[in-house]
Amino acid sequence: MDTAVLIPAYHPDENLLKMLESLKQSGRDFLPVIIDDGSGESFDPIFRKAEAFGPILRHESNQGKGAALKTGIAFVKESMPDIRYIITADADGQHLTADICRLADALREKDGFVIGARKFEGKVPLRSRFGNSVTKLVFLVAAGKKCSDTQTGLRGFSSDLFDFMLKVRGNRYEYEMNVLMQCAQGGVPIREIPIRTVYEGGKNQSSHFRPIKDSFRIYRTIFAASSLIRYGLTAVACFLLDLGGIFFFSRFVTDKKWLYTLLARCVSSPVNYLCNRLFVFHSNADKLKSLISYFALAGAVILAKMGLMELLVDPLGKFWADILIETVLFITNFIIQKLFIFRKKKKM
Repeated sequence: MDTAVLIPAYHPDENLLKMLESLKQSGRDFLPVIIDDGSGESFDPIFRKAEAFGPILRHESNQGKGAALKTGIAFVKESMPDIRYIITADADGQHLTADICRLADALREKDGFVIGARKFEGKVPLRSRFGNSVTKLVFLVAAGKKCSDTQTGLRGFSSDLFDFMLKVRGNRYEYEMNVLMQCAQGGVPIREIPIRTVYEGGKNQSSHFRPIKDSFRIYRTIFAASSLIRYGLTAVACFLLDLGGIFFFSRFVTDKKWLYTLLARCVSSPVNYLCNRLFVFHSNADKLKSLISYFALAGAVILAKMGLMELLVDPLGKFWADILIETVLFITNFIIQKLFIFRKKKKM
């Protein structure tokens, strides 16, 4: 027996028992480890039946999915030295045993970190489809990495990552996003295995995800751990520097608008370049190439803004056209700088 299946459970129903029975009948040598995350006495009958399939770990009060997963990982690491792989799965019956087996096979072929990426086909709740689409885009912007299913609970990892998983911060749903962010930033490849996800009646009825509170935790995690927030702060600082330069040069040097604007930009642009290189992206890219690329991008952005204003100012009005264009160019600028201009060189 070399694979443990961690199943955090809060207020579980019969789907948990069906899942455990399916794992038992799969013919695989899986060890289910169920974590009762403070469900309360009324759910004891479910857990007593589940105990026939594997150990039950208990939290006296609800601590969150992340805390439950870390309790399970710590238990396996300390008490089961023969376990080489851990797969995490939800207790609500969304993850098919066949897909759990596929992740186990992928880990046996190659150690590392894998996720079960849902296809989002058929009757998928709108909030699940929309939520993953938004989070996937935000993750790409923030981490500079693609992940087709950032919210999947079906994941697997080998024993060399047990300590890594225990060190990741977060006790609730944000923990799973923290793991992806830490993988992206730490150079841990995220392998994706296509899976199916079953929603009973087309609705994720047994989910304990709180759309507003838990979404806030997840997005706060993404931005706090990413370079995007530093990029935004740097942009604001350099904008203020630009305004200060315009005020100074227009008052003490020249009254020609194009000239004092150019002089102010000649001060703020090199500062912005250095801040982005050193503070935002911590880049080790070639200095000359990145400098040339940065100013080429700055010129392209100016031309793009002029062209987009011509197209959008009539249908939207100057105010809304300006808001839309600035937002799009801000995000586009960030992505290009992160992925191309200040992309880190791999250390040999």
